[in-house]
Amino acid sequence: MPACTKAAVSGGRPTHLIRLPVVLARTGKSRSTLYREVAAGTFPRGVRIGDNAVAWVEAEVADWIAARIAVRDKEVA
Repeated sequence: MPACTKAAVSGGRPTHLIRLPVVLARTGKSRSTLYREVAAGTFPRGVRIGDNAVAWVEAEVADWIAARIAVRDKEVA
Protein backbone atom coordinates (compact mmCIF):
# COMPACT_ATOMS: atom_id res chain seq x y z
CA MET A 1 0.00 0.00 0.00
CA PRO A 2 1.23 3.51 -0.70
CA ALA A 3 2.41 5.58 2.23
CA CYS A 4 0.69 8.72 0.99
CA THR A 5 -2.57 8.93 -0.90
CA LYS A 6 -3.85 12.06 -2.67
CA ALA A 7 -7.39 12.90 -1.59
CA ALA A 8 -9.84 15.58 -2.68
CA VAL A 9 -8.76 19.17 -3.09
CA SER A 10 -9.76 21.24 -0.06
CA GLY A 11 -9.68 25.01 0.01
CA GLY A 12 -7.80 25.19 -3.28
CA ARG A 13 -4.91 23.02 -2.15
CA PRO A 14 -4.49 19.26 -2.35
CA THR A 15 -5.08 17.33 0.84
CA HIS A 16 -2.93 14.28 1.37
CA LEU A 17 -3.78 11.32 3.51
CA ILE A 18 -1.02 9.41 5.25
CA ARG A 19 -1.27 5.90 6.64
CA LEU A 20 -0.46 4.72 10.15
CA PRO A 21 3.23 3.78 9.62
CA VAL A 22 3.96 7.30 8.35
CA VAL A 23 2.07 8.92 11.25
CA LEU A 24 3.97 6.77 13.75
CA ALA A 25 7.30 7.60 12.12
CA ARG A 26 6.60 11.34 12.07
CA THR A 27 5.37 11.53 15.66
CA GLY A 28 7.57 8.92 17.32
CA LYS A 29 4.49 7.46 19.02
CA SER A 30 3.56 3.83 19.44
CA ARG A 31 0.36 2.54 17.88
CA SER A 32 -1.36 2.11 21.25
CA THR A 33 -0.39 5.61 22.42
CA LEU A 34 -1.60 7.15 19.16
CA TYR A 35 -5.01 5.48 19.39
CA ARG A 36 -5.29 6.36 23.09
CA GLU A 37 -4.66 10.03 22.28
CA VAL A 38 -7.16 9.91 19.39
CA ALA A 39 -9.77 8.54 21.82
CA ALA A 40 -8.91 11.28 24.33
CA GLY A 41 -9.22 13.95 21.65
CA THR A 42 -5.61 15.08 21.94
CA PHE A 43 -4.55 13.82 18.50
CA PRO A 44 -6.37 14.28 15.17
CA ARG A 45 -8.87 11.58 14.24
CA GLY A 46 -8.25 9.36 11.27
CA VAL A 47 -10.33 9.25 8.11
CA ARG A 48 -11.85 5.93 7.07
CA ILE A 49 -10.68 5.19 3.52
CA GLY A 50 -11.93 1.62 3.29
CA ASP A 51 -13.54 -1.18 5.26
CA ASN A 52 -10.31 -1.90 7.13
CA ALA A 53 -8.24 1.17 6.35
CA VAL A 54 -7.72 4.49 8.11
CA ALA A 55 -5.49 7.41 7.16
CA TRP A 56 -4.78 10.82 8.67
CA VAL A 57 -4.86 14.23 7.02
CA GLU A 58 -1.21 15.13 6.60
CA ALA A 59 -1.78 18.82 7.37
CA GLU A 60 -3.54 18.00 10.65
CA VAL A 61 -0.64 15.81 11.76
CA ALA A 62 1.82 18.54 10.76
CA ASP A 63 -0.21 21.10 12.73
CA TRP A 64 -0.20 18.80 15.77
CA ILE A 65 3.60 18.47 15.53
CA ALA A 66 3.98 22.26 15.15
CA ALA A 67 1.80 22.79 18.24
CA ARG A 68 4.04 20.46 20.28
CA ILE A 69 7.10 22.42 19.14
CA ALA A 70 5.39 25.70 20.06
CA VAL A 71 4.65 24.37 23.56
CA ARG A 72 8.30 23.34 23.94
CA ASP A 73 9.56 26.73 22.77
CA LYS A 74 7.15 28.54 25.11
CA GLU A 75 8.43 26.50 28.07
CA VAL A 76 12.05 27.38 27.24
CA ALA A 77 11.36 31.11 26.94
